Amino acid sequence: MKKLLIEGWRGINHSYALVNQHQLLHLAANPNFEVYHNDLPFFKAHWQNTTSGFDQEDTEIINSVMSSPSDGVDIIYRISFPFRFYGGSAKRVFVFGTSEFGLIQKDFVYSGPEAGHTYSNSEFEIVTPSNWSKYGLMQSGYSGKVHVVPLGIDPARFWFANQDEKKELRKLFELPRHAFIFLNIGAMTWNKGITPLLNAFAIHKKSYPDSYLVLKGSDFLYGNFFDQAVKEAIKLNSSGVSDALESVIYSKDNLSHEALACLYRASDAYVSPYLAEGFNLPVLEAIASGLPVITTEGGPTDDFCKDEFTLKIASEMVTSSIGRYLKPDVQSLVLQMSEAVDNDKLRKTAAAMGPAWAEKNYSWKVITDKLANLLIT
Repeated sequence: MKKLLIEGWRGINHSYALVNQHQLLHLAANPNFEVYHNDLPFFKAHWQNTTSGFDQEDTEIINSVMSSPSDGVDIIYRISFPFRFYGGSAKRVFVFGTSEFGLIQKDFVYSGPEAGHTYSNSEFEIVTPSNWSKYGLMQSGYSGKVHVVPLGIDPARFWFANQDEKKELRKLFELPRHAFIFLNIGAMTWNKGITPLLNAFAIHKKSYPDSYLVLKGSDFLYGNFFDQAVKEAIKLNSSGVSDALESVIYSKDNLSHEALACLYRASDAYVSPYLAEGFNLPVLEAIASGLPVITTEGGPTDDFCKDEFTLKIASEMVTSSIGRYLKPDVQSLVLQMSEAVDNDKLRKTAAAMGPAWAEKNYSWKVITDKLANLLIT
């Protein structure tokens, strides 16, 4: 049995903390490890006032993992931000990191006193969730080992809702019962593509008056980026976007995992015209919920989005001072949104195939077993 020390975040609803806590639930039950956890400081101090979204039973398991033992450990696995790219007092050291824009900026790397410490093992290996992210890490100059281990879903929480269940959920969220609802979940930052999404929705809405767009933000972590996206979209299409905003529903609430899963089930399609992502977990969660997904072609979602339930948005690769990113084509997005509404066969295929496929290939148990095999090899 190997002693594994995880250094990361617990207790908040941030993507890195969520990944860490899901993995921790399964690693703690793995007979090959004696698992310990040291909590690292949050990137922003006010994050400690948020909650993790996990239910009480899982939270108790997560919090029950004790801090590192005095006699040392065999493996260290770090997952936080800024990235703690340095060695440690263990035989093997792994650091979780992502590269959304094809480079790692200087302020993305932790430079505190621990980084300059002399450790018994000065080497570290990187774990990243997509081939897009791996490419960016290698382009940033890292010449060591980079392992791709994707993110996962909880199949007990994500599943497809029938029409009666969907109607009840829409009552719960006060959503229009008979509308076609597109969903997007994320920080609403520039790289999420909210400006082109609003522009495309305004065009789509003219031909599909029953369509609605539901946006679930993360104001509790990052602040409000939605208003800026609206302003930018109005500059591109003043009257169209202004009119379409009547059918855009924005939520900034910090939802529990169950409530978030219900929001997926209350929707008809997931749309993500992102410019840059490390993985884009909500797209995978939407697939596990039986929704067709509309997503940018050429990025990390290509790793896990199958043609049977995916409509891809044509994109152009852009290289600039901030790195590389994808520019989704608005007209292509408009066409794919129309296809999502009109193609009943696509929606039925997504409902029948998506949840089972996601459970088989991307459950947190399957993904964490991959991580465990990497850590112990």
